[in-house]
Amino acid sequence: MRINYLFLSVFILIVILSSGRQAYSQVPRSFSIQGVITDSGSKTIPDGVYTITLRLYDKLIGGNIVYSEEYTTPVFKGLFNLTLGAKSPLPPSIVFDKQYFVGISYNGNSEIARIPFSSVPYSIMAETVPDGSITSNKIADGSITLDKLSPELRNDKKGSTTLANSATGALAFIGGGDFNVASGNYSSIVGGYSNKAQANYSIAAGGNSNIASSVYTTVSGGYSNVASAQSAAIGGGSNNIANGPYSMVGGGSTNKSQNQYSGVSSGLSNTSSSSYSYIGGGSSNTAGGNYSGILGGYSNYISGMYGSIVGGYDNAVTGDYSVVVGGNGLTLNGDADRTFGFLANSGSRSMTINTPKVAVFGNTDLWIASNDGTARALKLFSNNMNASGAYPSTVSKNVAIKAPDSLLSDYTLILPINSGSTGQVLTTNGSGELSWSAAGASGSAGGDLTGTYPNPQIASGVIINSDINASAAIDYSKLNLAGSIVNADVSSTAAIAYSKLDLSSSIVNADVSGTAAIAYSKLNLTSSIVNADVSGTAAIAYSKLNLTSSIVNADVSGTAAIAYSKLDLSNSIVNADVSGTAAIAYSKLNLSSSIVNADVSPTAAIAYSKLNLTNSIVTGDLTSGSVVTATLGDSSVTSLKIEDGTIVNADVSPTAAIAYSKLALSNSIVSGDLTTNAVTTGAITDSAVTGSKILTGAVETGHLANNSVNGAKIAMGSDATGDIMYYDGTDYVRLPAGSNTNVLTLASGIPSWAAASGGTVTTNSTLTGNGTGGSPLGINLGNSNTWTANQTFSGTFLITANARIAMTNSDNNSRDLRIQEPSGTGSQYIGIRCPSVTNNGNYLWPSAVGSVGQAMIISSTNGVDSANLSWGTFLASGSSAGGDLTGTYPNPTIADNAVTGAKIAMGSDATGDIMYYNGTDYTRRAIGSTGDVLTVSGGVPTWAPPSGGGGGGLAVDLLATKTSAQSLPNGGSGVTPDDLLFDNVVTSPTVGSYNSGTSVYTAGSTGLYMITVNVTSSTATVASAPVPQLVVNGTTVVYGVGVSSTNFQTNFAHRGELTTVVSLTAGDLVKIKCANQNTTNTTAISTDATTRISIMKF
Repeated sequence: MRINYLFLSVFILIVILSSGRQAYSQVPRSFSIQGVITDSGSKTIPDGVYTITLRLYDKLIGGNIVYSEEYTTPVFKGLFNLTLGAKSPLPPSIVFDKQYFVGISYNGNSEIARIPFSSVPYSIMAETVPDGSITSNKIADGSITLDKLSPELRNDKKGSTTLANSATGALAFIGGGDFNVASGNYSSIVGGYSNKAQANYSIAAGGNSNIASSVYTTVSGGYSNVASAQSAAIGGGSNNIANGPYSMVGGGSTNKSQNQYSGVSSGLSNTSSSSYSYIGGGSSNTAGGNYSGILGGYSNYISGMYGSIVGGYDNAVTGDYSVVVGGNGLTLNGDADRTFGFLANSGSRSMTINTPKVAVFGNTDLWIASNDGTARALKLFSNNMNASGAYPSTVSKNVAIKAPDSLLSDYTLILPINSGSTGQVLTTNGSGELSWSAAGASGSAGGDLTGTYPNPQIASGVIINSDINASAAIDYSKLNLAGSIVNADVSSTAAIAYSKLDLSSSIVNADVSGTAAIAYSKLNLTSSIVNADVSGTAAIAYSKLNLTSSIVNADVSGTAAIAYSKLDLSNSIVNADVSGTAAIAYSKLNLSSSIVNADVSPTAAIAYSKLNLTNSIVTGDLTSGSVVTATLGDSSVTSLKIEDGTIVNADVSPTAAIAYSKLALSNSIVSGDLTTNAVTTGAITDSAVTGSKILTGAVETGHLANNSVNGAKIAMGSDATGDIMYYDGTDYVRLPAGSNTNVLTLASGIPSWAAASGGTVTTNSTLTGNGTGGSPLGINLGNSNTWTANQTFSGTFLITANARIAMTNSDNNSRDLRIQEPSGTGSQYIGIRCPSVTNNGNYLWPSAVGSVGQAMIISSTNGVDSANLSWGTFLASGSSAGGDLTGTYPNPTIADNAVTGAKIAMGSDATGDIMYYNGTDYTRRAIGSTGDVLTVSGGVPTWAPPSGGGGGGLAVDLLATKTSAQSLPNGGSGVTPDDLLFDNVVTSPTVGSYNSGTSVYTAGSTGLYMITVNVTSSTATVASAPVPQLVVNGTTVVYGVGVSSTNFQTNFAHRGELTTVVSLTAGDLVKIKCANQNTTNTTAISTDATTRISIMKF
């Protein structure tokens, strides 16, 4: 950055030095010169330590340098403060009997235009003034300021006059009042009592005990208000704090604006703790979300970003972009983002909303009111617009609910208790109570109607005479009466031309008289002539008749001569058709399956060859002795001789001796061959079923009747009492019984008996129930179970050693692990149940019980079926971050000023090392040598010996910390601040001396000293910050500032700070006193490196 060394203003203050023997009115030999360095854009240069050179010339242009001096000095906000003649006295040749000019340069750059050195008013002809010659008339009114008084005179006047004000900052101003301190450069106090403007450009206008402790801060008035962050302001009130940059408290009491651009207008105990948050008034409200706002009310709280509460009591908004307009006890939780609500809670029924994007009106009716003659509507818009911009647009559609313009009376509709079924409609009971009912007619119309409901039409041709009133005057042209006029519609005398009638199919016999002469051609008598229509003597040719299937036996007389060829008698001749003596060749007959036993007489001579009697001869077909019993040869009856399925149980006598070798039963006996439980234990000979008799895997549970397999069914072989069976990987084998007191154990994976080793188990447990639905299985372990092998249990325990407890099921119902309530008699319990899972899950629990508020989390997992659990901090999404963080989880940010030196990994850093930015990252610069100063070389900070003007730079003469415990009394009225003790000397003085017992520093030489004090409190009480004071020779000359803020980490939440540059004379005694900001409680001082004092000599 290019620097223009443009000094906007240079003030030359003349300080009269005293001689010791007599008062001189001599020309001053040293001068205070202050100025502000700005760049080409009129902005002050960055804070830092700079080299400034002053030269005194005898002419404005050209001329001679009569005096020159170089200074290494700190510059803050562009401001520097130098004393011309402090390092080397002005030569006697400079007597100020003419005009001189000052030239100023910066870091070796060229000088600015010379400035007239205005000491002409002090051009004194005589070096001395006779005693008493300066009378009151010689002194201009108002010219004796507090700075002109000696410290002794100031202390003397404090008890009786209002002259205890102290304006120690450069060009600081105090207009009046008492005990006010303006220690910041360009700071101002208009009046009041015990007010402090401690930072540059700060203002404490009036009031009592107000503090403006940061640059550009303002406290207009009130009592005990503190504005401690840059550009913060307090308008008035009492005990208010504005400690966020650009924050504001308008008034009220005990209000706090704790973050940047936050504000509280008024009220009591309100806190605006997040960036850009605001509280208008009320009491005990907290705006804790960025850009949040509370207009008023009591005990309302916001932690969500962009949230708002208009007013009410005990409302909370923790979701983002959500609003509570008032009421009592409504909470819009972290999940309820973009939600709007109001709760009319007149009692203790608070309400919590967890759903986002809803508008909630609790315990209240919602009115859509109108008093302008136009009924308003509740409009519900569809989702057919998916774009930003003006709304509603031409594509957005809505459904509206609207009251009619005119109502007879108020009424309320009460909705049904359920959602109804498909096709149902809402109906009312007449009192406004709605219910779901079956819908009216819908779909296609029927009967005399056609079309669909609700707009059917009358069907064509359905209106008949009876539908029309006798007196109806309906023109026939209007009627479609096709097919509807019947005989009864026409009177016997009606003169109706047949051409007017469509009588198709409507003339019947009765319509024709016996003498009617109607040509047959006029008639369509198809299928209408029956026997009665033809007389007995009618001569009708058969060709004229269609008599198919109409001639029956009765139509043919007994003497009729009809050739058989004329008849189709297929399947129609039965036994009755043939007389007993009829000679009909069998070839003429198809008698298949029709000859039965009764057809053959006992004496019939029919050769068996003529008969196919397969499967038809039964015992009754043979007379006794007519068949000779034949003897069958061995094995002559083969399977082919026996028809499948013909041998049944009844064919085999109980005593039949049929060897199984005679039967081919391979794979032929199946489940269907046996009835349920057909094979019982009684049907099997004891020991008959051996392992070799059973096909491997053939016998399943379903094949055996319940309780049918007992020990008797198993071939024992050489088994003895007490033997057991086990599977050896191939078959079940026998393990002989062990000796008494032996236990069953495993050896190489095989069961074996062995002597018991180690411990005994005793129990008085009992087993109840049988595990059925009405009798659950229960284990009563009693109250005295002892496991003497490892541990004694005083209570009741179920013990498993080296084993798992498995809770299984076979009916698709997961079982519970239930833990009953402590009473033991109640019905309440807590259960643990396994859901449906795709993989087994094994969880290794934490090794310790955990702490209050912790949650169980998965610390490691194989991603399939096992995981390790541990206790960890549970951070709910949307919850506010604290400590060194701000914002909400899961995306918090680091709080302002939270990253201290302790938070930075030191690596190989040593005491005194510094960090600087090298353009890519922050890197370490090792500490320089004693007396070195930090300068810039190649664009980066570098330690180097001081150069030019004989200056010695800024050297640390004392660094001490606190290790001894100390507690400050409360800061109430009349309480005296305590001496602050720094007992641990880190850097011993080389210029002055230090007594670690009394913590008093003695200045070793006259000059400028920079003194920095940091004090932290270990008391976690809000507003318990310590306030340090610099005391020189028993007089407080500078007050520090105390800050309390929970936004800082714990050991910096309550702290005090003091940094100043003072002029000390050799032998001056310096100590630090400390007061407690809390007026009721004591505060403990931290005994670590955060409480320290450093004294540096220029």
